[in-house]
Amino acid sequence: MQPWVASLLAVQDLDTRLIRLRAQIDSVPAERKRAQAVAAEAAAAVAVAKQALADEEKGLKSLDLDIQTIEAKRREFETKTAMIKNNTEYKAALEQIASWRRQIRELEDRQLVLMEQIEAARQSLERTRQEGEAAARRAEQMVADLETRAANCTAQMAKLQEERARHAAAVPAATMRKYDRLMGSRLKSGKKAVAFAAVRDDEHDGLRDYLCGYCHMKVPPQIRMNALKGLEVACPNCAVLLYQDDAEGSAPAQSA
Repeated sequence: MQPWVASLLAVQDLDTRLIRLRAQIDSVPAERKRAQAVAAEAAAAVAVAKQALADEEKGLKSLDLDIQTIEAKRREFETKTAMIKNNTEYKAALEQIASWRRQIRELEDRQLVLMEQIEAARQSLERTRQEGEAAARRAEQMVADLETRAANCTAQMAKLQEERARHAAAVPAATMRKYDRLMGSRLKSGKKAVAFAAVRDDEHDGLRDYLCGYCHMKVPPQIRMNALKGLEVACPNCAVLLYQDDAEGSAPAQSA
């Protein structure tokens, strides 16, 4: 194997690792947004629970005021009733007092129901608050972990870039440019990050063919011979640069 072949293989391996690290870094904003969205949703649930409790308590205060108002009317009316001399008017006054008392009892019954609802709302708010606080802590930790991951990946990428530059310097400049263009094109089109593959020997029925280690299509014998000589060659089908390190066999094929 020619030294530049080994160097370009090293470059491709490093590119694969760099691509994975870049993907991890690129995923951070979306993951951070999801974590923050969960925390925001939990906070919104707390706000809803608070408002529900406030509405119930407001309703209770309104009932209290209604009861006080009716009770004040009843007491004042009872005081005046003692001075009524006409039986018909007195009977009507008693009926009015009885009506107010019924209203008060009904309001007090509603008070009891509402007080139970308020207690349930308070318990619900406490549960929701605890869940919200836990969600906020998880989101905060997740964001911190994401930032740490991004920083670690960035540091690793810097080291790998330095290593890549050393290996790339050992590859003929023209070949390196072709590799970079091909790799960039493949990545842009969503294809696998392979721009340099081995020629694979394929024997069947006593015949030997030479296949591109990436696309598995036949490679002309002359291309294979040139690869053995360490010359720059490419697959006529997929354009991947090819190599072969000896005359007896070749490296395993890449998976397309």
